[in-house]
Amino acid sequence: MDDRFEGAIAPQIDVGYFLNRNVSLGIYGQVGFAQVNPDLCPVTIDCEGRVLRFGVDVNYHVTTTGALSPWLGLGVGYEIAEFEASSGDIRGSSSMRGMELVHLQGGLDFRLSPQVWLGPYAVATVGQYSRASARLGWSEVSEDIEDKALHFWLQPGLRLQVRL
Repeated sequence: MDDRFEGAIAPQIDVGYFLNRNVSLGIYGQVGFAQVNPDLCPVTIDCEGRVLRFGVDVNYHVTTTGALSPWLGLGVGYEIAEFEASSGDIRGSSSMRGMELVHLQGGLDFRLSPQVWLGPYAVATVGQYSRASARLGWSEVSEDIEDKALHFWLQPGLRLQVRL
């Protein structure tokens, strides 16, 4: 991962179908709010960072009865990292996108209803960006990344799961 971000808080929504009592197959989506490296944003510049992730995963729920459900998950997906900076009327942005090769996540869900659960979780991801773009004013450039490298995220967050 480059030096633009120092971390992210990552709310996530999952929709899962239970294959049996403990194993669910699902889709997920996440919008993470990234902390931008302060070296890139002097006091006169406003900066924002986001990490968007979506994909499929398999989760193992230790228990599905009662009010609490600890779980572990494994999955793959696609991710986009965005960085925006502005100062007065000048605005610039950049993004990178590519495959999330694998993620491992775990958490503790609290039952709000039989189908809706909410709880804290953490996710560790390994990804590889394949495309980058940048925009300044009306000018934009986008190209494939030739020297691809693996990057890693470790993010805490809050997960909402809808159980089908």
